[in-house]
Amino acid sequence: MTIRDKKAYKELFYSMLENLPNINQWRKVFVIETLILFMSIRGIGGLAAIDIDNHTAFHLEAIQSLNSKEQSLSGWYGKIISDRKDTLTSISKYLVADAWFSKRTFADQIIQSEMHLISRFRDDANLKYINTQQLTGKR
Repeated sequence: MTIRDKKAYKELFYSMLENLPNINQWRKVFVIETLILFMSIRGIGGLAAIDIDNHTAFHLEAIQSLNSKEQSLSGWYGKIISDRKDTLTSISKYLVADAWFSKRTFADQIIQSEMHLISRFRDDANLKYINTQQLTGKR
């Protein structure tokens, strides 16, 4: 998403920030400029460690998304995880990801990194068992 006219967004952000108590002008400007910056960046992937006991996540790293047609995006993210395998496995061997990441190019790299992928299947997943038994002619 490219921001062409920052003025319209600033007015929207200012109207939202007016409802927050105890926020001074400097903080308003900082929040608005940060939001505009994040909206102008094409894509950022993030890695976080989840603390289940405290119901929170700790940010580990933000990674600029791939902007190339030579490699698939799921392959790119799989490479990111593979490159950081030692650091990530020292925290946990389980990787939780969105359904978009349940693609073979990503999952294979995670398995090679000796990690376990926890994700739901995508909506277009084709889940059929291949019958290896000899057919009997019955239903």
